[in-house]
Amino acid sequence: MKNLNTETQQRTGLFVDESLFMRDIFCAYLEKELNIAFKGVSEIGLDRSEVGQCKYDVLIYNITVGETPDRNLIKNVVRSGLADKILIIWDATDTSTILNIVDVGVSGILSRDMSPQSMVNAIRFVMAGEKFVPAAVVARAVAKQIEFFGSRSQGRSKDELRDIEVGILKLVKLGKSNKEIAYELCASESSIKNNLISIYRKLQVSNRLRAVTAAESRGFLI
Repeated sequence: MKNLNTETQQRTGLFVDESLFMRDIFCAYLEKELNIAFKGVSEIGLDRSEVGQCKYDVLIYNITVGETPDRNLIKNVVRSGLADKILIIWDATDTSTILNIVDVGVSGILSRDMSPQSMVNAIRFVMAGEKFVPAAVVARAVAKQIEFFGSRSQGRSKDELRDIEVGILKLVKLGKSNKEIAYELCASESSIKNNLISIYRKLQVSNRLRAVTAAESRGFLI
């Protein structure tokens, strides 16, 4: 835990897993490889009485196999300042679901398919100030967007809709919700919301229906 009065302080970590066996194994391994003093707990609690009063350098949350992390819980943990960096070990394969979790402030997603050394390298990467998402997730997102949008010329005016904005409007026209659009485009829901705000501004409209109508009248939707 951090002590501001100590110049060469020991970095600290919190490892969250329901299994005492897994906590002991991971904490011992990560302490050895990363030189970080890890404490293991069974669940994330915003009551600091269980995890301690001080801020941790890193929190690693091992999600139970087959479960999805509680997005609101993760968001509250991020806001609480319990740790500088938060990583999740998760077996999810759906890109938009993963990006929605990253979007609330998680520093990285670790896959159970990763080797122990790859996992350590990813944690080091995050501790250096970067974000980490498995390469397979990034590749799926890029491939999905290339497939959906194809290629269009550059050099647009600042008020012309971007490829992703046109793509979003096509799905809005089909009656898709923000969540469904995020799934289709391998994006986060907040990214879709931000793009819709940009669309409304460019088209000078205030809702989805008028955005589609305006885009059709200007030839953006063919």
